[in-house]
Amino acid sequence: MMVLEEPAEIVLGTDPGHRQWLLNGTSSQQNILLSFRGWQYAAFYGSLCNGERKSIYIHLARRPVTRSSWETFAFEDYPQTTDDGHNTIQIGICEGDGTIHLSYDHHSDQLHYRYSKAGIATDPGQAQWDCSVFSSTSDTLPGIATPINGVTYPRFLSVDRDMIFSYRTGMWVHSLSPASLAYQSIRAGLGSERLYIYSSQTGRYNLMGTYLEGVENNPYINGLDYRNSLIHATWTYRDFVPFENWDKAIGVNHKQQAGPNGIENNHDLWYSYSDDLGRSWKNDSGQTVARLDKGESVRPDSDGIKVFSIPKGCGAHNQEDQVIDYNGGVHVLNRDAMSGHMQWKHYYRSPLGTWTQNSLPHGTALLGGKRGVMAVTKQNDLYFILPDNRGTNSGDRSAGDLIVLKATQEREFKDYVLVWRGGRFSSEPRVDRARLDYDDVLSLYLRKEGLDEVDPIRKVGSCLVYSQPRFTRGSGTLLVVPILPVDRGEATKDYASRSHTPTARTRYPQLVNMAQQHDTSKNQMEMVENSAIVLGDGAPAMRAKADDLSVLQSMRKYKRVGIIAIVASFCAALDGYQINLNGGIVSNTGFIHKMASPGTQIIAGQYVSAWGGIQSGGQVIGQVLLQYVTEGLGRKPALGVIWITLVLSIFIETFSSRWDHWLVAKLFSGMGVGMLQSTMPLYLSEIAPTQLRGFFINAYSFWFVIGQLFASVALYELKKVDPTNYKTPIYTQWPMVGLIGIIFVFLPESPWWLASKGKLDETAKALHFLHGRFEGYDVQEQIEVMTATVIIERQTAELNEEVGMWAVFQGRNLLRFLISGWPKITQQFVGLTVFNTYAVYFFQYAGNNNPFLVTVILSCVQLISMILTAAFTDAFGRRPLTVYPYAVTVLSVLCLGIIGCFDYTKPALSSLLIFFACLATFSTSGASAIGYAYAAEIAQQRLRARTAAWSLAVSNLISLMFSFCTPLMINGTTSTSTYKWGVKTGFFFAGTGAIAVIVAWFILPEVARRTPAEIDEMFEKKVNLRKFDNYVTEAQVNANEIHHKAID
Repeated sequence: MMVLEEPAEIVLGTDPGHRQWLLNGTSSQQNILLSFRGWQYAAFYGSLCNGERKSIYIHLARRPVTRSSWETFAFEDYPQTTDDGHNTIQIGICEGDGTIHLSYDHHSDQLHYRYSKAGIATDPGQAQWDCSVFSSTSDTLPGIATPINGVTYPRFLSVDRDMIFSYRTGMWVHSLSPASLAYQSIRAGLGSERLYIYSSQTGRYNLMGTYLEGVENNPYINGLDYRNSLIHATWTYRDFVPFENWDKAIGVNHKQQAGPNGIENNHDLWYSYSDDLGRSWKNDSGQTVARLDKGESVRPDSDGIKVFSIPKGCGAHNQEDQVIDYNGGVHVLNRDAMSGHMQWKHYYRSPLGTWTQNSLPHGTALLGGKRGVMAVTKQNDLYFILPDNRGTNSGDRSAGDLIVLKATQEREFKDYVLVWRGGRFSSEPRVDRARLDYDDVLSLYLRKEGLDEVDPIRKVGSCLVYSQPRFTRGSGTLLVVPILPVDRGEATKDYASRSHTPTARTRYPQLVNMAQQHDTSKNQMEMVENSAIVLGDGAPAMRAKADDLSVLQSMRKYKRVGIIAIVASFCAALDGYQINLNGGIVSNTGFIHKMASPGTQIIAGQYVSAWGGIQSGGQVIGQVLLQYVTEGLGRKPALGVIWITLVLSIFIETFSSRWDHWLVAKLFSGMGVGMLQSTMPLYLSEIAPTQLRGFFINAYSFWFVIGQLFASVALYELKKVDPTNYKTPIYTQWPMVGLIGIIFVFLPESPWWLASKGKLDETAKALHFLHGRFEGYDVQEQIEVMTATVIIERQTAELNEEVGMWAVFQGRNLLRFLISGWPKITQQFVGLTVFNTYAVYFFQYAGNNNPFLVTVILSCVQLISMILTAAFTDAFGRRPLTVYPYAVTVLSVLCLGIIGCFDYTKPALSSLLIFFACLATFSTSGASAIGYAYAAEIAQQRLRARTAAWSLAVSNLISLMFSFCTPLMINGTTSTSTYKWGVKTGFFFAGTGAIAVIVAWFILPEVARRTPAEIDEMFEKKVNLRKFDNYVTEAQVNANEIHHKAID
């Protein structure tokens, strides 16, 4: 049963109709339709508008994948005149420098090559798009001094940030004719495959050598593909049979097929791979059989390279197709008549190195007929796109059906289901695999014949996936096939017309494109893409294999990111330093003299209150405003804004001479501190492995306490040396902020943010930088998990209408916002202001009048709490280490209130005050630190920055309120007031704290060691918040199945 409806088409251009051989759309064009960083590029031969027919010209087109129209220009300086089906165009793009490379018009000819200026592909929105950004046609490569001759079947292959160029070179003989070229290539059936590598750093090529050598034969490769750091090549050999004058280079006769040197001489399937970017090659068993730097090549007699025997005369085709799946499986498409009649064959090498072959149950395979192509989706399903073969060779003009088969990894790629059939395509299909890797959209490059004699025009182009398309009479070229048909054989429907309730069964994405009516007339190229997510079988893993490591295993494996996270969190030391400095410096004699009003010896109370208030208000302002930078431009630019803000605050502090100068400094200081609080824990959560998120986020709070202690020590020591010197503590901030700036420069962008913006190449680089390489860590798998999570979140948001700037407060996001902020809000309701601010007061009653010693004691209590919390937050979980410590705090402040009913100036009761104050400090420090983890983890990835910012801002507003009210509760409204609660204020906070803790008991879920996709799933399923811990998500089940199959 076919499950895909008619696809839509978009015209790229008009194919020359006057040539015997067709040049647009042949199997030797490995990259004729190529996407890169959200832009799609295509090339074709076409005529100019002047009506001249003798020559055709290379046309190069590009478009953003989100737009419908192409920008196209022609290279009018190079007329193509040879009517030879070999002389196609190839496109290559180098990721490292953004250059676009073209090779064209070859059949044993001198090289024809040109390339663009750097950055044309990496910054296409700013790049000019015409001939002027490309070099002229050259017969050599940059960095290669001599002309390159005898080129056939060139191809480009991107490898990391560089690029490989390969071509078939034939046997050479010296020409005896002065009028001919100095060297000529001889005959089909004699040749080898040669490799060059292009460096993005130098902009030059280097010759690596001949990696496949023909020995009285020629290797015809099915493709050259790179995935998971391996280059794979499969091929068939064509033996050469000498004939009269075979070794004479006369004119262009050497290009023609002659004698028994056609398909009938093809035989066997061969395989080799390279794990060092082509420098050496290994056989099927992993043994090195050729080192190019030693002049070696893979030869027909190399051990272990033949994987299937196919006798000559059985119809094995040259240059059919191959593709590598995401697990490293090698798939080869070919055909043979070993069963008695010609059949398409699928050869498969599993990731464990086992080869199998199966006949395809659909499609007509003819001797020498048009070739097919394959593609693999991110869900690791395999698609076969097979042309009708009514013609007898690949250059036949007759139009016929195209069929699409699907084979799933779940069924070991043996369930060849016919999912689409369409007609009037006259070329061999080509596929944009880079586009499929980029956004799960399948683009095919095809020629389409006119519908009848009235409309005979043949067109060439590329099209994308739609359901329910409409073919326009005479429109042509690109077929659009949905990457993932709906599961279980159900017909594709208009997704927008169906109602959706996210369920366990519909957690994972399959891409279906919504129907759009568009004009595909002869002179227009219009297409509207609109993709929607549906969910079902064939789901990607939403939890990586590395996420299953234990906490201890993760600590041993993730040493590199651990160091990066600890260094990054050091910035919190400046956070704590500035806050304590602001509170302590106001008692410095020199500061008082400088800031006091003329004629007074004290700083007016309203000034001190204004400083404290504006710093707290600045925190709220910074947290609310920075979210737009954090979300729109990235985490790293946000860190840059924070650093500039902190520098401004210290600069103003350094030169302040009046109270209002200091007021402005405290505004910027508060903004910087608030920005840092909302951004750094978020950043740490996104670079941390799943099992260690809590540990790394708590490192922020640890450094914060260290910074507070440093400030107290600095002020204390300075007071002993020079009580009037207040500038030195300010100056000590400069080295700290300088070191933080250096750290920020070297920190990578958050891979989660990069993935959410579709910058997958940069995501891979960030992951490599953070984690390096260790066994069991798969960067590609991590990217797939991130990408799938982001896609589902966006689609769920659209379905639930939870989009826009207020999405944080809509639907289930409102609950997630409340949960994100509740631990930090609870810290205010349990009385942080009482025992944190007035602990010195309690110590004085116990007979200790040294505030510095009190600070040291309380800081040590906090540090012990932070160390224990960091050590156990991932192993024991967030929920128990938040709810229970806050409950202890409530009991502590209740005891303070009870003690306040008695004469607590007595040594025995005053000692109890100290004990409960320290106990409350200990329990609240750890629970409050976990509040940053909740703020960073609970929200959807797309709302993470906004949710963290708003939740912390609300907490700081409540803190600002209590910083004003608590002194009034304790001391009364005036110095002579009889209505003051004193230590009995503990009763008030015991009441508010009890309510906050009860709410926390019901709403705080356990999210330790959960991936973002799992957290999303449990919220969407409305799982009981108190039962998150033991809930088995479908993400877990699906990931376990995928990982188990990979092992099997």
